[in-house]
Amino acid sequence: MNRINWIALVIGALIVVSLAAEVVAQGRRGAVLQLDEEKIKGEIEKPEAYYILAPSNLTYQQTPPEASFLVRLYETVEKAPF
Repeated sequence: MNRINWIALVIGALIVVSLAAEVVAQGRRGAVLQLDEEKIKGEIEKPEAYYILAPSNLTYQQTPPEASFLVRLYETVEKAPF
């Protein structure tokens, strides 16, 4: 942190502390707002939802069967390693 930022931080902290001390010394509190009771009459509407699903074309193609790899595996085991 350079020197200017450090000085600005210290000055800002001092201002915040001095304002907080002033509020505590005066004994001020936030304004209190009291509201009278009110009655609200009405009906609750039920939510409605509509779903529109377009028919989809489900066409599947079979994948060609793959040749078993076991034959090639057995061949590699039967061969000499070197």
